[in-house]
Amino acid sequence: MPKGWGKTLFGNIVYLLSGRDLSVAKYSDSVQKGIPYITGASNFCDGIITTSRFTEFPTVISEKKDILITVKGTVGELAVNPYYKAHIARQIMAIRPYLVNNEFLKIYLETKIDNMKLQSQSMIPGISREVLLKLLIALPPKTEQLRITNLIKKLFQEFEEIT
Repeated sequence: MPKGWGKTLFGNIVYLLSGRDLSVAKYSDSVQKGIPYITGASNFCDGIITTSRFTEFPTVISEKKDILITVKGTVGELAVNPYYKAHIARQIMAIRPYLVNNEFLKIYLETKIDNMKLQSQSMIPGISREVLLKLLIALPPKTEQLRITNLIKKLFQEFEEIT
């Protein structure tokens, strides 16, 4: 590993929040009162979150900029929570990094999704908390995380321009 880098478990650098479903009486599809309710993969589209459900009775609250990952049914969809606060259902986990750059961590997770999907194969696919918490990560210093993230963003931007 390069000088200054370290290896650690994912669980050492993030707070992982498992979602919980709400009963039908606790949310609305028509009244935008309370906070958004993100229910699953249907709310994810190319890394963007949208929802039409809202709740005044949240119990599991994701905060703005948390990395959201679908972990049941359709697994491995990733997006960043755009809402100040949102309730997340059991099909989703929120990842709140500390000691690591949010964008760097999302890019890192994107490289690990296929492997996590392989581990989730069953009748009803799912990624367990343990799979995420025990994920081994090579972690560069913060300045290097930013450099890597900016380089990747620049490469993707150049790729978009030529396609």
